[in-house]
Amino acid sequence: MADPMEGYIPLEHFQETDDDSSTVRIRDMPYGKRRESLVIYPTALSFPQLSVNAVSPPYPVMITNDGYDLVVIKDIRIVGDFAFYGSANPASLTPGQHMSLYVTYTPKREGAVTGGVYINSGGAAGEEFIHLTGSGTPGSGTIVWMSGTGSPENVIAAKVGSIYCRIDGGAKTTLYVKETGGAAKTGWVAK
Repeated sequence: MADPMEGYIPLEHFQETDDDSSTVRIRDMPYGKRRESLVIYPTALSFPQLSVNAVSPPYPVMITNDGYDLVVIKDIRIVGDFAFYGSANPASLTPGQHMSLYVTYTPKREGAVTGGVYINSGGAAGEEFIHLTGSGTPGSGTIVWMSGTGSPENVIAAKVGSIYCRIDGGAKTTLYVKETGGAAKTGWVAK
């Protein structure tokens, strides 16, 4: 007959006593570890300024199971002008096992951008969010939508495909599309 106490960890292993022995607490984890616990490093990534539509090199993030039981990562999502480089598939991590994620930044507009990576571990202890920041600057190859007074021809340099709304225009002189001329100031056509 099998020992009914096999696999049982004595309660004494979970007790903590104050220095003066006045209080005894029971921990919910053996050996100071939680059953399911994730450690994410780093918990924030700050990307350098990039031209709009440029792509950053991938930045690594390490996710480690710091607990004593299996952690099942159910979903990994990213928001903002950021993307995963390579695989970001959900995984199961055994105690001590880790996985790497690689994040890139591609600003879609000028100015500061924030975003994040959310890791759904089904309730494991530890961080489940990676804060992401970056900043976009005007790029020479950026298609833009602008507005102003007067015709943009010979005044505004932009990439083919850009749009200009003339706020003082009339019939067929309100909307301009950059159709030719590369990134020069010419090639604007009223529509």
